[in-house]
Amino acid sequence: MKIKTVQRICAVLLAVLLLGTTKSAAFAANDVTPVLIVSGMGSRPMTDHETGKSVFPPETGTIIKGVLEALGPIAGTLALQNGVLFDKFGADAVHGILSDLACDENGNSIKQIDSEVFPDSMDHYKETFADATVNENAMVRSVGETVGWENTYFFNYDWRMNPLDIAKDLHTLVETIQGKYHSKISMIALSMGGNVTMAYLSLYGSEAFKTIVLASTAFLGVEMVGRMLAGDLTVTSQAVLNYFVPFFKSLNLNVLSGAFGGLAFAAEKTGTPAVNRYLKNLVAALKDPLYQKVFRDTFARFLGVWSFVPAAFYQDARALVRTYTTVSDSFLAKTKQLQDVQKNVPALMDQAEKSGTSVYIVGAYGFAGIPITKAANNHTDNLIDTHLMTGNCAVAPFGKTLADVAYDRSCACADPKHHHCSADGVIDASVGLRPERTWVIKGMSHVEFGYEHETTDLALWLLTSSKPVDVHSNARFPQFTELDRKTGALVSLTGNVAEDGEAPQSLPQRILSFLKSIYIDLFNRLFPKVF
Repeated sequence: MKIKTVQRICAVLLAVLLLGTTKSAAFAANDVTPVLIVSGMGSRPMTDHETGKSVFPPETGTIIKGVLEALGPIAGTLALQNGVLFDKFGADAVHGILSDLACDENGNSIKQIDSEVFPDSMDHYKETFADATVNENAMVRSVGETVGWENTYFFNYDWRMNPLDIAKDLHTLVETIQGKYHSKISMIALSMGGNVTMAYLSLYGSEAFKTIVLASTAFLGVEMVGRMLAGDLTVTSQAVLNYFVPFFKSLNLNVLSGAFGGLAFAAEKTGTPAVNRYLKNLVAALKDPLYQKVFRDTFARFLGVWSFVPAAFYQDARALVRTYTTVSDSFLAKTKQLQDVQKNVPALMDQAEKSGTSVYIVGAYGFAGIPITKAANNHTDNLIDTHLMTGNCAVAPFGKTLADVAYDRSCACADPKHHHCSADGVIDASVGLRPERTWVIKGMSHVEFGYEHETTDLALWLLTSSKPVDVHSNARFPQFTELDRKTGALVSLTGNVAEDGEAPQSLPQRILSFLKSIYIDLFNRLFPKVF
């Protein structure tokens, strides 16, 4: 009996030892830090559950049908500066392009719309992203090739819905990842993903994360959206030209960029009052039909869109919405909850840092705002305002430097010797939420994280660094850089000139630059194989 008892004890001990060894081996394989990518608005197609057709982006046939039906009424409106034709015939056609996305007065989708979800690691979906070259999809590929597809996760969602509800689905994925790894998660949020991330932090805190990178995100809103929902539709000739000059340049269309640059210079000198009067009358003619027939059950009822409303425009937007559509009291209560999250962003970031989570911000500038509101005067990444995506850094109006404006210079940086101003005099990061951990890239458009581009290399370095870093840690990635669009390289813009900026070009210089851009563009098109 004694021998059998000893044998049993030894067997139990051996079993415990084996179990412990097996568990240790399993976790040893997962000691790497997993990376979670939180997508932005519409990075993957959304489809009608019943028909399977793409509703966002809309199918080509849907767009062509809507455009053709709206073309005549829009042309009439342009000619007559009267909104009657557009109201009766054009607005419904435009609404038809977006009608599958419509929501009810509570913010719930009227149709059953499916968004792609990825509940497991990306090695199960590698073929979907293996050839991606831009934006969120390229980020998935780049992260997968860096830390391993089996350690890469991607969270996608229906961007129309309430970020506080979306955050609950994100938490489910976070818990799944936590169950597989010893280490905490490194997370990068892109575009609207920043809003979802802040909603998550407000509900669950940051304990699950080692690192959070907010890249091209709207966690403090988008001024254009806030102004639109508050009723501001404003178009000026200068704003249109300011927007399209760098826009065409970003597409390497130098002839168009140069031509618009010449027009912009002329508009700047003449003021083009007649054109601006025409645009003002045109906006007045289109405004009511747009709000009452296009926005009524689409953008006005998307809680995801309401998360983009900056605090300065919320009350006006809330007061206006019931003048052109029906929304419930519970809907408005949810918009208030989203505002509370936004107002609490500084505290959420501070709490995350105190709990050991490194929070990094990557923003961009160099593009004027979309020319449909007064926000067109802001520096943006083609969509989101630079001052908002960088955590309230001081940013000069488009076409100016900080030497031209007054702003609060209360520095948030603890070290007075540190310099946080861009060499072109446009940005002072010292007054932002994270002056030591904010990187800003000139000329990078929205979520332009290209495959094998240094914009993506910056994000990968932040995600995989073994210890906390700041803008002084890596000479390759100083606080201010400019994107070389031909090579994907980042060129340093950090200097010691805080506010002088570049000297404005004279008229002869502008003409020479214009002619040079035309010559280079035509030469490259006519003789593409010479070099």
